[in-house]
Amino acid sequence: MLITAGNTENEMFILHDGLLRSFYKGKYGKEFYKVFLSNFQVASAFIELEAGIPSEIYIEALERTEVFCIKHKDVKELYRRHMCWNLIGNKGIEYFPRLKETREYEFLMHDAQERLNSFNIDSPGLFIEYHNIRLHLI
Repeated sequence: MLITAGNTENEMFILHDGLLRSFYKGKYGKEFYKVFLSNFQVASAFIELEAGIPSEIYIEALERTEVFCIKHKDVKELYRRHMCWNLIGNKGIEYFPRLKETREYEFLMHDAQERLNSFNIDSPGLFIEYHNIRLHLI
């Protein structure tokens, strides 16, 4: 488990190879999928990391996975010292609210089959390639 809910995190992970899933656990232990992450995506409890508060999510590897780990303070220093990293960080800040809004819309407006179809369009081959993604995780 890279990130466990309840812990205050100070690191971000860049996925080099493998598959991660991010999820919430409900009151009675039921898991609620947030997102799957594959090669060269960034995994973190971003809002909690920035605020310095305990994470609400879990992030775990679904298979053998290699990640690069970077301390949050080091990312902040890169942003401060190098404009190019600041621009990269801003692109990430723009990306995640868009992703969240799209997911929210699909959850409210689409049935389960339409959401699965959308998942397969957004992540072509991921479901087939990683047969260990059980339908109930999506």
